[in-house]
Amino acid sequence: MVVVVALILFNFRWHKPTAVVLLALSGVLVLAPSQATVEWMDVQWGNVEWNQRQNYLTRGATLYTLQESYRYFTDRATVDDPVAVARAMEALQGSFSDVGSPTPFKPRNVHLILLETFWDPTVLTAARLSEDPFDPELRVLWRETGYSRALSPVFGGYTANAEFEVLCGFPVDENSVKFERRLRNKVPCLPQVLAQEGYKTVASHPNIPAFWNRTNAYRRVGFETFWSIEDFKMDDMMNDEFLSDASYLTQLTEKLASNVPPTTPVFNYVVTIFGHLPFPLNEARPDVIKSASSVPEVGKYAN
Repeated sequence: MVVVVALILFNFRWHKPTAVVLLALSGVLVLAPSQATVEWMDVQWGNVEWNQRQNYLTRGATLYTLQESYRYFTDRATVDDPVAVARAMEALQGSFSDVGSPTPFKPRNVHLILLETFWDPTVLTAARLSEDPFDPELRVLWRETGYSRALSPVFGGYTANAEFEVLCGFPVDENSVKFERRLRNKVPCLPQVLAQEGYKTVASHPNIPAFWNRTNAYRRVGFETFWSIEDFKMDDMMNDEFLSDASYLTQLTEKLASNVPPTTPVFNYVVTIFGHLPFPLNEARPDVIKSASSVPEVGKYAN
C-alpha cells in the first residue's frame, strides 16, 4: 500500500487533481475489495493473464501496482488457524507402525511430456475425418495403458494450472492461476522430491519464459534448470511463431546429453508449443486429412 501511495504522489505524468483522486480511490479499493471492481479494472486497463511483463509495460508502474495490488487484496485467501492445521496433519499421517520396509530406491530417468492442446479428434464423429491423425504406434501405446485419460482443469487456456496439478498433485479449485499469485514459496512438488533423491531436474518450453510466471514458478516447485525460447534455435517454425516439436525434441535431447552426466538420473519435464492455436498449415505441412466439419479449426488440428 505504501508503494502505491508513493507512485501516485510522485508520478509527474499526472496532474495533481488526478493523483489525489487515484490516491483516494486506492484507499477505498483496499478497504472494500470486490471482484466486480477487478473486472471493471481489467476492462478499462486490460489484463493479459499469461504475461505480467506486458501488463507492466502497457499500464505503467503506477496503474500496474494499483490494479495488481487490488487484485491481491480481493483474491487473498483466509489463513487457516495453525493449531487446526497441525491437528489435521497429525490425523492424516496416522500410524505407520505396521508399514513394512520399502523396496530400495533405484533411480531411473523420468520424462514427463505435456503436449500443447493434445486430444483425440476422432471423438468428433460428425467431422468424418478421412484418416486417423494419430500415428499407429501411439494407438498401440495408448491401448496398452487401457486408453487412460486425464481431465484438464481448464478448457481453452490456463495451461499453467494443468502444469500445477500434474507437478504438485493438488487440484486447482479457484478461478486463478497458481503460478501467477498463489505460489510464493518453495513447495515439495515432484521436482523437489526427485531433486532430494539426487535427480537433475530440468524443465523446458520453447516460449517466452515470463509467460505464466514460469521462471519463478518452476524454481519454486523444484526445477534446477529451465530452458526457454532463448535456449533453442528457432529453425523449424510454423507461422513464424512456434517451434516444431520435431526440432524442439531433437535439440532438447542434445542439450540433455551435454549437460547431464550419464550416471545422474534426470527428471525431464517437457512442455511443447507447436500444437497451439491457430494450427496454421503451409507448403511444408500441407492439408492431408479432410474434414466434413464446418469449423475450419477441426481440419487444421487434425493435420
